[in-house]
Amino acid sequence: MPPTLESDPPPARPPPDTYHFCPVRHSGQDAILFVGLSVVLACVLRGKLGTTMLLLAGAALEALTVIPGWTLGRLGNSISWFLSIVPYELFFYIFLPPLLLDAGARIDYFLFKRALLQVLTAAFLVVGFTTAAMIPLLLYVLRLSERGWGWQHVALLGSMLASTDAVAIINVMKERGGPRRLRVLLEGESLLNDASSFTLFSIFLSYVLGHRGGRGEDGKYESGAPVGWSVLGDVVADMLKLAIGGFLFGVAFGLLAHWVLKFMRRHRAGIDQQVALTLAGGYLSFYTANSFHLSGVVAVAVFGLYGASTSTWDLPPASHGAFEAFWDALSFVANSIVFFFTGVS
Repeated sequence: MPPTLESDPPPARPPPDTYHFCPVRHSGQDAILFVGLSVVLACVLRGKLGTTMLLLAGAALEALTVIPGWTLGRLGNSISWFLSIVPYELFFYIFLPPLLLDAGARIDYFLFKRALLQVLTAAFLVVGFTTAAMIPLLLYVLRLSERGWGWQHVALLGSMLASTDAVAIINVMKERGGPRRLRVLLEGESLLNDASSFTLFSIFLSYVLGHRGGRGEDGKYESGAPVGWSVLGDVVADMLKLAIGGFLFGVAFGLLAHWVLKFMRRHRAGIDQQVALTLAGGYLSFYTANSFHLSGVVAVAVFGLYGASTSTWDLPPASHGAFEAFWDALSFVANSIVFFFTGVS
């Protein structure tokens, strides 16, 4: 690098509080530190409120990075790599399939089928109604319309807030007992409301990124066309297209995995290979459905439910222990990283 003249201005330096969001080049390996720390903390904080404590631990660690002059060295850099992941969809592609597949494949399908109407009502109708109800509340009661928000933006926020996550409640019920039917109802609702809310999120994100309504002369987003029956019809049509398409892909991959596993067993494949195939099926169903602009979340959830309906794709009873152990460990690691990441972000 050539020397600078004394008259040259010094190179611009970002303010200290931006270091955290500018990962050091050629240091991508620091991201592994974040993964290891997440799992270690999850093991230490294991308990009835373990996931909540893990989330708060991530938030506390993030709070340290905003102190002027604090960068936390490689640890801060590892957090930055996760927070600045590019493209951001990669985070969903890595963590959503195993979490959704685990929840779907290990549900009590007999009780789930009996509670299907209540599950669908809570997961789709309630989430959709709550998202719609937030539009006038946020726009006119909280007056976000005066800050340049349009209905697209509050609908996008509403789709993120409308979904409830019963993971903590389910974990407590597993450890301390409770009505099994209620637990299955919560598990099914938690699984499918993830699918419904994420599908709504994808729809409203396309409205926001498409700048429907555009920007006004003041640079703020305009509200666009009022929310009428035509807009509601478009949203419902998009929702049905994404959900039904994802459902069909989930069933197709479930049938395909069922056939491939039978073929593998005839050729004496090991249980480790069979369990690994179920994980691959979850990733491929998610990826393929999204590639066709359908709901990958619905696809992998249905793929898991197909496995539950066929006693984990007709795996031999002696293999169920290995299946459970594998998914216990994998879901624990994935949940650890996701909850710690949520606290940090």
